[in-house]
Amino acid sequence: MRSCPVSATVPSNSLENFNFRIFTGITPDQAKEMQALGRLRNQWIMGIVWMAGVWLGACSGQKKNVPQQTLPLPGLTTHQNKVAQVQSSNQEKGLSNHSGPRVFTLDPSSLTSIRSRAKAGDPALLPALQSLRQRAEEALAMPVVQITDKPRDLWARSGDPKDYLSVSKFAWPDPAQPGKWIMIDGKPNEEAMKNLDGPRIKTLGTRITALAEGWYFLGDGRYAQAAAEQLRAWFLDPITGMNPNMNFAQAIKPDEDGKPWGIIDANRFPEILNSVGLLADSGAWTAADDTALQDWFRKFNHWLVESPLGKSERAAKNNHGTFYDLILATSAAYAGDDALVREVLQNVGPGRLDSQVAADGSTPEETKRAESAMYTLWNLSGLCDLADLGKKFDVEIWNYPDAPNAKLRQIGNFLLPYALGEKEWTFGQQKMSRNSPREYFRRASAAYRDPKFEQALPSILATTSKEEYAADRNVLLRPWPAGHEPWLKAPPASP
Repeated sequence: MRSCPVSATVPSNSLENFNFRIFTGITPDQAKEMQALGRLRNQWIMGIVWMAGVWLGACSGQKKNVPQQTLPLPGLTTHQNKVAQVQSSNQEKGLSNHSGPRVFTLDPSSLTSIRSRAKAGDPALLPALQSLRQRAEEALAMPVVQITDKPRDLWARSGDPKDYLSVSKFAWPDPAQPGKWIMIDGKPNEEAMKNLDGPRIKTLGTRITALAEGWYFLGDGRYAQAAAEQLRAWFLDPITGMNPNMNFAQAIKPDEDGKPWGIIDANRFPEILNSVGLLADSGAWTAADDTALQDWFRKFNHWLVESPLGKSERAAKNNHGTFYDLILATSAAYAGDDALVREVLQNVGPGRLDSQVAADGSTPEETKRAESAMYTLWNLSGLCDLADLGKKFDVEIWNYPDAPNAKLRQIGNFLLPYALGEKEWTFGQQKMSRNSPREYFRRASAAYRDPKFEQALPSILATTSKEEYAADRNVLLRPWPAGHEPWLKAPPASP
């Protein structure tokens, strides 16, 4: 093959006219073949090195003392160009004092207790365990999800199949302007999204969480092996692993650069990192794996903080800002950067709650959306996760700014009459079902011991069949106190 240093662009034959680099003097197909062969050659060499490291780590059973990078993190502090030192001595600090698995938005001691009760055959947990078994078996039967699964004509404009690519959920071709795309809130474009990485990353989260939870609560080693295999394929494998950025997430058109709001596509990363903690005692996830994944998330965090897309998303005033904080804080906690975690968490009160929560407890940035009920509860779930992470780092969010005026409690006061059926949800184009806020009221009741919330829970739960909420995944992850599971004495569901 001849060497051809000049590059040009030609349109593909796909629906969206993607541009790809080719070499002059040969056909486009030959250029693609040359690029692919060169990429595979380099990646196989990297793969051999990486696999050798995994094998050595598994044999030794010990983490290597890898030199840690110092990452500049401007923009995350009011101080001048603060530098967060990522040190190996911090990797266990802040989370290792809790008994149980190393998780971030869950309570490790509760997980340990539920695991013991599951092993003892506690009948109160049987519906949830049966449901988990079904989800884990379904996940086990799925093929390994890889970011490189997308066809060649749907790669990002970078030409690298490992770059994450998705289109905005509400992006549509403009019928009035051929070649232009527009945003239509509340109308998802499923056809444009289906072959890109957006659905793929959702499947990734569903698969890893089901398998990891299946291992932890059911003790089936097949699930742990499959979860570890999936984690390596998506994050660590030099041939199929995702590049640690989201430069092409939620583009308006598939052949364009991504948008800041595309970072929210990584919203499954926090629970994936919880799942990594659940695998720790399985033997399937090695010390070398963990070291490599921590390094991946250090690079991803650096991109979140330094990139123009990350900086713009951090400034978002709605659920996008909330989930930017959650993704960054949990990723930093996993990577051992406690200073960055605390800095993000300390900004949640003044930077998120103060601006998001109105005097009546509503969140106007969410209620103004077409899918207002979904976005209100979606944003609230992210805030609650940040509040739970805050407890591990001595940053008070549940009771910000103080217990009598807690912003998260004010949101509950706003939602309560809708959950009790006393008021009808009239925001946007979407109704709110009475049982949809039930998980918030479970968490808020535990956080506040508020008699209003505790007394309302039976009525809220009565809108769902006891079989449904007895089998809910959260029965295992955020359990009721033993002996107080409401489905054991629940009233019949309301008609």
